[in-house]
Amino acid sequence: MVANCAANTVLHAEAFCEGIQDMVNSSEEQSYFEHIGDYVSTICELSRRHVVRLDPSYFKIAMALKVAEGISLALNKDLDLVTKCLPILVKAQALKAMGRNIFPPPEEDPDREIDSRSRK
Repeated sequence: MVANCAANTVLHAEAFCEGIQDMVNSSEEQSYFEHIGDYVSTICELSRRHVVRLDPSYFKIAMALKVAEGISLALNKDLDLVTKCLPILVKAQALKAMGRNIFPPPEEDPDREIDSRSRK
């Protein structure tokens, strides 16, 4: 986040990074989805206080996670969404590192079996 800012606009880069690290350290003992609102608030407060420009896609991701949390909790309160999503995220990172489209179309994804009934 700090790297996306002009060098002369960030007031206290070290303090911002320390605040983020403190949040990460304290979150290791907590359920991620139960506290996502707190995390977003903390990041926004640190960004405001230290004049660090946040990437707008950060908020899109945060909102998508909040919606996913609501849906998963409505369907199954015992579902550990992070555990279920982790393999997908690892695959996406690996594909990105290899220079491939993160989410290729189904017909181009070698790991996805396409039911012959779904083809036209």
